[in-house]
Amino acid sequence: MSTKWRLFFPSNNEISQHTNLSAHDIGQVLQSLINKELIEIIQTTDKINKIETQYRMDNLYEKLIDYMDNYICESKSETEEVLVESDHQDGLSYVMRQFEIEFGRLLSPIEREMIQSWLIEDGYNEEIVILALRESVLAQVYNFKYIDKILLNWQKMNLKTPQQVKQYQQKF
Repeated sequence: MSTKWRLFFPSNNEISQHTNLSAHDIGQVLQSLINKELIEIIQTTDKINKIETQYRMDNLYEKLIDYMDNYICESKSETEEVLVESDHQDGLSYVMRQFEIEFGRLLSPIEREMIQSWLIEDGYNEEIVILALRESVLAQVYNFKYIDKILLNWQKMNLKTPQQVKQYQQKF
């Protein structure tokens, strides 16, 4: 890969502020990635001879690209049943990503299970879960129990489609 992928050198504390991991855990993850030669720490000199430390991530990106290439090739050769399951997982991933964007952090495993439960066990439409998330964000309540109550309330009012929910919301 000719392009050099580099990130400046944030502290473990800075990284931990954007994740669910402690600074200590971040240090362990980074060390593991360094040991596996997926990332490396390099020092460069800028235009005014100031030394900068950066993460070089070329190997990590190459591995990710290889993985994605292999995954896509495997997906194309799967049966239709597996493709339907993959589409469902894409929807689940999309909903989880929307939660991470709105909450400004990664979701915990329990939170991921709750979203999966809403979609698979409770049978909520992905768009309805997103609408409940949006209502929660507008109320400035970033809480899964609150979102669960919204979904249960809509279920009690027999609001089953995104259109029904939107019509209900327009009334208020």
